[in-house]
Amino acid sequence: MTEVTAAPAPAEPRPALMQLLTRFVAVGGLSVGSDVVVLFVLHSLAHVPLLVATIIGYAVSLVINYTLNHGWVFEASGDHHRRLVRYFTLVAFNVVSTLAFVEGLTSAGLHYLLAKCVAVAVNAVVNFTGFRFWVFR
Repeated sequence: MTEVTAAPAPAEPRPALMQLLTRFVAVGGLSVGSDVVVLFVLHSLAHVPLLVATIIGYAVSLVINYTLNHGWVFEASGDHHRRLVRYFTLVAFNVVSTLAFVEGLTSAGLHYLLAKCVAVAVNAVVNFTGFRFWVFR
């Protein structure tokens, strides 16, 4: 007797590359915007010390960034523990590489804001690639 089984349901299609990039850039903008707004509100309006306000703003932006990249951009599901470890590994890389780019490029004569822009651009490419193929796969 042969057993009849239903074919597995087709997997939902993953977003196309341009849609991923568009979402990734939107989430990045929202993350930076939230960082700046929280920093402004806490430091300028609530008079929280600058270092504390900066840390809180950055933490808020990381929560927004991880949450939206996980659920909306890369539509990941499953083990958050493994993903968070990988995510914060990339965050640590970003901090170190940003410091290295800004220090190195300003030492070579580039204006510090341009050096920061180079660091942001390089880290964006690293993050998109790392998120897509390592963190949220």
